[in-house]
Amino acid sequence: MATPVINVVERTNLASQIYEHLREQLMSATFQPGQRLKIRDLAKTMGTSETPVREALIQLVRDRALEMKEGYFI
Repeated sequence: MATPVINVVERTNLASQIYEHLREQLMSATFQPGQRLKIRDLAKTMGTSETPVREALIQLVRDRALEMKEGYFI
């Protein structure tokens, strides 16, 4: 029996969607410079678990859109 791959694909896709959403919010100045972004709060607002939000934030840090200092900052 084949291992279901759908869960991994869906999670990756969800992280990508959250990444795009957060990037758009950053570009439209929805967040204030220096504002701390909490994974738990973002996940609750987006109605998802913390894992895809964390993955999206990590990608934004890699893209240098956010700075990580004991949390995620703009």
